[in-house]
Amino acid sequence: MPKGHNTPKKHPEQYFSKPLPPTHNPLIASMQIDTFTNVRDTLCTLRDLTEVQEFGLTEHSLSGLHFLMTCIIEAVDFEIKNRI
Repeated sequence: MPKGHNTPKKHPEQYFSKPLPPTHNPLIASMQIDTFTNVRDTLCTLRDLTEVQEFGLTEHSLSGLHFLMTCIIEAVDFEIKNRI
């Protein structure tokens, strides 16, 4: 294995301020049906997690829940605006 192969690439701060393409969303697939399947599966997972009484939402899990819901909304928006 070459030296430095596992070293993460360093990006300048400006790299992170550039807007990402809509397809950067991990739920968006190459086919619309696959995107909607990913959205459905994610919603089912969130429902299952929130129905478990022993699963207490912490500050960190609430933040994660927010990011997952944002991914879901943006994936559906992408499909409606670009492929329907």
